[in-house]
Formats: sequence, structure tokens, C-alpha cells
Amino acid sequence: MKNRISKIVLALLILGGGFFASCATDDVVVPSPVMMEEKLAGVWNLVHIQGGLKGVQIDYAVGEVTWFFNDDSNTLLVENTIMTTGPENIYSGLDSGTYMFEVRQDKDMQILYVNDAKQGEFSITDDILKIDEGLASDGLIYEFNR
Repeated sequence: MKNRISKIVLALLILGGGFFASCATDDVVVPSPVMMEEKLAGVWNLVHIQGGLKGVQIDYAVGEVTWFFNDDSNTLLVENTIMTTGPENIYSGLDSGTYMFEVRQDKDMQILYVNDAKQGEFSITDDILKIDEGLASDGLIYEFNR
């Protein structure tokens, strides 16, 4: 009888341990800045800007504004070919040139800095990069595609 109880207790301990070991956590894994820099690496084409006090909505053709992130040297090469003086140029962001970039983590947000100037919180989903200036009523959201 004692032997049988010992076997039942042992079986319950094994099952209980397996049960607790198999439980998933709901913790969200926040990518480190290094991981995000690796995801940023490569060529991104500005395709859309939205937001601001005026409710700006501007679409761009692929190749009009291109950002190339080099994560080896932490440089950003911008090619901005917008030649008009209209809203497309005003809101197209950085001028053509080479800039230094850095990714900093602020709690669960990844913040992009270019030449030590905060560009905004960014996220990458599939082949879409969104940079949100984060200014509640007048900030812009820049959308890039690979």
C-alpha cells in the first residue's frame, strides 16, 4: 500500500513538473537596439507621410526619397530627389547626404536618432518601416518600404 502511494505521488510530481514547465509566458520580447539596427540595415523607400496639424497625406513614388542604413558604420545615406517647392518637398524629411544614426531604447520603444536628433519611435513589420515623430497632434508618421 505504501509503495503504491509513493508511485502515485511520484507520478503526480512528474506530471505537475511537466505541466509547469510547459506553461508559456505572456512576456513580450523587446528587441535590443542591436537587433533593430540589423533590421534597419539596407535600402528603404519613402512611400507615404501622414499626420500633422493639417492632416497631411502625401504619397511618394519609389526612388524619390531613399534611405540606406549601413549598420556596420552606423551611417544613413539619404537620396532625396524631390525638386518641387510644394508639400512633397517640405515634408520629405532629410536632405540628400550622409548622416550618423543610432537606435536607443526607451522602455519598450525603439527610438531612431540621426546626427543626435530624435527622429521618432520606429517599428518594422514585414517590409514596412514606420517612423512616428510622436508629437501628439502635430507629429508626422513616415512610412518606408524595402
